[in-house]
Amino acid sequence: MKRLPLSALVALVLALAPSGPSWAQPAASASAPAALPAASAAPPPGLPSAEASTNRLRLAELVVQLRSQHPALAAQRARLRGSRAAALAAGLWTNPVLDASHTMALRRSSYDRIGAPVVGLTQFLELSGAPGARRRAAELDADATAADAQAIERDLVAGLTLAFHAYAEAIERQKAQQAYTRELERVEQLIKTRVEGGMAPRYDATRMALALVEARSAILAARADTRRAHGALAIAVGSGIPPEGAETDVDFEATIEIASPGGPGEPAPSNPYLLAVRRRTEAASAAVVAAEKSVWPGLGLRLAGGFGQAPGQVDLGLGVIVPLPVLDRGQGTIQAVQARAEEARAEQSVVERSLRQQIAAAQEELERRVKALEEFRRGSQALLAPLREQAEAGYKDGRLSAFELIEAYRSARDARLRQVELVVGALGARASLRRLAAGREQAGP
Repeated sequence: MKRLPLSALVALVLALAPSGPSWAQPAASASAPAALPAASAAPPPGLPSAEASTNRLRLAELVVQLRSQHPALAAQRARLRGSRAAALAAGLWTNPVLDASHTMALRRSSYDRIGAPVVGLTQFLELSGAPGARRRAAELDADATAADAQAIERDLVAGLTLAFHAYAEAIERQKAQQAYTRELERVEQLIKTRVEGGMAPRYDATRMALALVEARSAILAARADTRRAHGALAIAVGSGIPPEGAETDVDFEATIEIASPGGPGEPAPSNPYLLAVRRRTEAASAAVVAAEKSVWPGLGLRLAGGFGQAPGQVDLGLGVIVPLPVLDRGQGTIQAVQARAEEARAEQSVVERSLRQQIAAAQEELERRVKALEEFRRGSQALLAPLREQAEAGYKDGRLSAFELIEAYRSARDARLRQVELVVGALGARASLRRLAAGREQAGP
């Protein structure tokens, strides 16, 4: 018999070797009780494929995509450009006025034969500083608009973060439900063996079949929840995202920090919600100054030149235009802007107080959710593995029924789902706290 070369043997071994981790159970010894059938290595329908798993959704990348492509932020950038342009226009003086006239005598005249043409140039000089005051008020309002844009961006990022965590939760719930179904399918083989051997009543097989129907139906419902969460995530990003089924970078086993970005109960100094309301208060106060300076804004100068009042005569004239604040002394305008400034100060007080209360509540909520998560982890992790082992051993010995065996696996699944729910709740509380308390330099998911 012809022997195969070494290279051919190596290629054959590599072709037959498994491409991923082996899920097979260790071989049982002859003296050990019969083990449950090994779970299938092939992932059931609905689980992310290997290609989808490598194409993970990362929150940081989605935030960058949102900031560069979301139409709401594009609208805010356009609005800010308009506010800056309006501030520039608010500080400009009025344009000079050029006027020209020509006079001809109809009867007797001392004019020159061509008549008497006059050309004048008038410029209003706003000597009170009203343009500068108007520009200052408009610039502060533009600063408030910029802070508004940052606040809207922060709201969008917070919404994206919640949608991302909701999608991650849906994926994890689907995986937990599929793992639970695989466990039931594995246990079903043991139950069938015992029923066929007369060691268990047929009720056990019927009860297991019903549990599998329920589990497989729950997988379909979990897939529907995943689709809805994926659609909500696409809306939150504002542009295209990878197809449904891609996993996320959420670590459901990580420890969640609880430190407030702005200190206990306090927003950061550069918090955009605070900046917006404070700049609007300053803009309202600057508008009062601009209104007061506009009562007597300045005076106008007119320079005129003429020819022909008499044959060969050339004239040069200088005029002054002075507005007299007799009828309108700003008695309505000033009181109106003063009232708006008072309103802005009151609104600032409301926003600052409300923001501090919201931050304190969000901080306490985060601490409580993290504590609940940590206590659940400490209490459940040491119990889940023995729970399944004890249930299987008890069923094999005839001390437990099929219902109790199924209930043990259902309890393990519910514990996993509860941990996922606690993690997502803590992550959402952390995102809410960062949205409220962080400054511009700390903005992020």
